[in-house]
Amino acid sequence: MASRRASSFFSTFLEKKLEWCEEAVRATSKLAVAREASARNETEFWQLYWGVMGMIENDSVRDAMVAFGRELKEKGGEPGDTDFDPTSAWGLTGLSLDLAHASRVELASEWSPHWRN
Repeated sequence: MASRRASSFFSTFLEKKLEWCEEAVRATSKLAVAREASARNETEFWQLYWGVMGMIENDSVRDAMVAFGRELKEKGGEPGDTDFDPTSAWGLTGLSLDLAHASRVELASEWSPHWRN
């Protein structure tokens, strides 16, 4: 009974972890490709960064989140600037993709080895 309960808990945890990783990847990709940054998109990223992602991430996802956050802070300036072009000025597209790949690898190690490819 206890092992079934633990298995159920772990399965629920992995489902939530997948959901939160997906949210983080969506947040970074929005910021990476938007012609104009929105305060809402930045807030979404920082809420994940300082919240649930810190609770569930391992080293590779943490490193990818930190790199994206550092670049966002360093180059960010003012959201909504008219000359905002993250694809050329920030390089956030590659950092967002790094987060997606790190999430896939981390989840694969816990969930499904088929995701590693």
